[in-house]
Amino acid sequence: MAETFVIRLPGEPDVPVSWVVVNDIGAQTGESGSAHLAEAARSIGNRRVIVLVPATRVLRLRAEIPLRSMGRILQALPFALEEQIAQDVDTLHFAASDRDAGGQIPVAVVDKESMQQWTEQLRGAGIDAYGMYADSDGIAALPATTTLLLETDCALLRDQHGNTTVGDPASLDLMLELFMAGDGNAPDGENTRPEPINLLVFCEPEQHDENLAVWERLRTRLESVDVKVLGDGALPKLATHIVASPGVNLLQGAYARRSDYAAIWPFWRAAAILLLALFGLTLAVKGAGLVSMERQETRLDQAAETILRNNFPDVRQVRDPWGQLQSQLNIAERGAAGTATDFIDALKTLAEAAAEIQEITMETVNYRNGILTLRLQAPSVDSLDRLQQLVSRSGKFSADIQSANPTDEGIEGRMQIKGRGG
Repeated sequence: MAETFVIRLPGEPDVPVSWVVVNDIGAQTGESGSAHLAEAARSIGNRRVIVLVPATRVLRLRAEIPLRSMGRILQALPFALEEQIAQDVDTLHFAASDRDAGGQIPVAVVDKESMQQWTEQLRGAGIDAYGMYADSDGIAALPATTTLLLETDCALLRDQHGNTTVGDPASLDLMLELFMAGDGNAPDGENTRPEPINLLVFCEPEQHDENLAVWERLRTRLESVDVKVLGDGALPKLATHIVASPGVNLLQGAYARRSDYAAIWPFWRAAAILLLALFGLTLAVKGAGLVSMERQETRLDQAAETILRNNFPDVRQVRDPWGQLQSQLNIAERGAAGTATDFIDALKTLAEAAAEIQEITMETVNYRNGILTLRLQAPSVDSLDRLQQLVSRSGKFSADIQSANPTDEGIEGRMQIKGRGG
């Protein structure tokens, strides 16, 4: 698996950075550390680099812009969001990602001075970053759940809609009171209190001990409170989600990643010539075998036509023997919406994902109209989110968490798996 080197920049430029190495599904490979940026750069090797910057400097908004081109959307953002921002938009950098389920465009806004500082830091250390995200994007938005990341110097609160609140740990009680008072950032102008309110907390050991009374008080007011201690710090947790499900990449527009092809071409010239020679040789060999393959195809078409006429005598004219044979077989299945192959592939993908987690129990499995519906038991909402990511990584299927309800044994969840084209 390809590896990603995730660096988390602190608020001040001369403070050591923290870093961790994860694979393409966000699992830590065992390497992590803390050092000045130039020292950390020596550990990168051939891995791609993702940089997390302080969420305290990144404003997250949503925009409704009836444009398709990302270039035009970036041009329109300053004018569309000007009334929501007190600062002069000419001093700000705007970045956006794909539209969400509600048709809105997630937007990240950051001061150009901060962007300049971060890019100069990376350039000075010789680091070419693949992506740059606010560290709050490393917190998953989970159904019916608000997630709190509590560190010594920062508290990040992200609700089920992806809205983020950033504050000081000293103001934790105020943040939580505002959260419990209602969900004023719900989409479509809704201002309703989410029911049930489940709180998932990730915190450092010191913060856990200092806030024991807070956790107990919250348990009397919320549906559930699940506190997890981050013994190795927050970065491994943030890196897991940012690799599996990236947020808004700040490296857009004037800060978009560029490669200097002219500088690297001399190193690849000889390899390119050899590759072209190999391509020419391969093309000649393939051309010689093409005639033989066409003869075999003709014989196979004749065999398919024979099977079609022997088993389906109602077929009068045969133009596409394989296509017509498949069509007749589908009719014989009496209109079943999902084929056995789709069902088996979906089960195989689910089994491979569940094998990596192991603590999830499947209660019921139902397959209908090309959709695999599961009722399962998991120890936590976090485990459900991990299963969703593992199923979706194949690219062939997408997973959607329909519900996540706390029980005495953990979390009872409902998930649907369907093909990407479904």
